[in-house]
Amino acid sequence: MGIAQGETDWVAIVTKAARMCGLFLIGFVAGLVSVFLPRLMLSLGVDAQPVKGSYISFFHADFVVLALVFAAFLGIVVIILEGKEQRTSKEIFMAALGFPAVLSGVLNTASATNKLEKVEQAKVTAEKTFTELLGIPQSSANTFKILGGDAEDTTPEGKQSLKEGPISLFPMALAQTLTPAQQQTKGFDPGIRIDRPGYVVVLKAATSEGEAKQSAEELRVTIPTVQAIKTDKGFYVIDSASPRSQVDAARDAVRLRENKKLSPTLLQVPSK
Repeated sequence: MGIAQGETDWVAIVTKAARMCGLFLIGFVAGLVSVFLPRLMLSLGVDAQPVKGSYISFFHADFVVLALVFAAFLGIVVIILEGKEQRTSKEIFMAALGFPAVLSGVLNTASATNKLEKVEQAKVTAEKTFTELLGIPQSSANTFKILGGDAEDTTPEGKQSLKEGPISLFPMALAQTLTPAQQQTKGFDPGIRIDRPGYVVVLKAATSEGEAKQSAEELRVTIPTVQAIKTDKGFYVIDSASPRSQVDAARDAVRLRENKKLSPTLLQVPSK
């Protein structure tokens, strides 16, 4: 009788241990899924190796170690909470997956956003340093309005005269500059967006609207994309009605300074 009782106790202990191991495994797997799935979806949403020499790493060693520790803690929590419950494995798994999945998703998003912000700050600093090294003055305006009609000519005839003429009257980079409407990404995009300011190259400053238009007409003989604009800081004649990045604008300013013997400056304008 004593032997049978001992065997029964032993079976109960083994059964309980097996259940505890099962609960730990369920919590462990739920923890891994809640941590790795958001990062996996993030990696799938990014173009593979967009630039040669990319240093983006989604599943590095530190992340894997932290994920394993998180999953182990979740397994222990499941043992504590579900030790005396008799729910099915499916119910336990879904319960274990709930809050950790939300928490890890928020942390993954916050981490990606912080890294993106640092990269963007580094890029802005590099562009500013690049422009300063080129010796191109900068200013900014809060309003931006083109005088004398629509933006630059984008008709097929105008493009042909800029690109295919026997003698290049204007740099190719400026001839192919997209208008603000073309620069905007079409379609629904709920992701994180980066709205950076646009820059134009100022060729001349004017004291009145008439002077700005007259100067634009004079310069348009050699630079077809010239436009007269009005800002809260005054009237200007710019190289193109298409705001672009600081680096692109600085590059165009250098070309104008070397090829056209002008003294261009950069003007930061509101993004449209």
